Amino acid sequence: MRWTGTSVSAAATERLGRALGAALEPLPRGGAVVALVGDLGAGKTVFTGGLAHGLGLDESVPVTSPTFTVARAYRARVRVDHLDAYHVHGLSELEAAGFEDLGGDGRVLCVEWADRVSDALPADRLEVTITPVADLERAAGPGGDPASAPPEPPRLVEIDARGRRSETILARARASLDAAIRSEAGAPP
Repeated sequence: MRWTGTSVSAAATERLGRALGAALEPLPRGGAVVALVGDLGAGKTVFTGGLAHGLGLDESVPVTSPTFTVARAYRARVRVDHLDAYHVHGLSELEAAGFEDLGGDGRVLCVEWADRVSDALPADRLEVTITPVADLERAAGPGGDPASAPPEPPRLVEIDARGRRSETILARARASLDAAIRSEAGAPP
């Protein structure tokens, strides 16, 4: 099962994360894994921040990339473990970083750069791919005017549910994800 939408701003990407985060509850037995894939600067951490806040993380708590610490934990209504696999080279480094202690029952595990450690992830997971859209007309702005170009490229956001538990979560999230996209486009949510 797949959901696809276009985010036109970091705020929209954050709202998509919030929508998915809210739909994660009630958590399935064994918790949930959200695997994030995208280039540097695509919006993986912004999405994760929205997801954690959608699960009730205090709004004053910033979600930052754990690139150099590898993992962070946040206390929301459920624990959110946030792993960044950018600097992880192989399963032995992942294990040394404490991967086995992350996620599990009553928790959500968000993994940035999940494509680097996909063999270590459970088969049942939500996979979020964020891809900046390369559209020359948008890059130049309407009528070719660079001054009217958007400050950041729109992003294609694809959420794939890989497994029965993840399909249930994505089915719950669909309407909220669609509303988040409509609200950015100026349509009524």
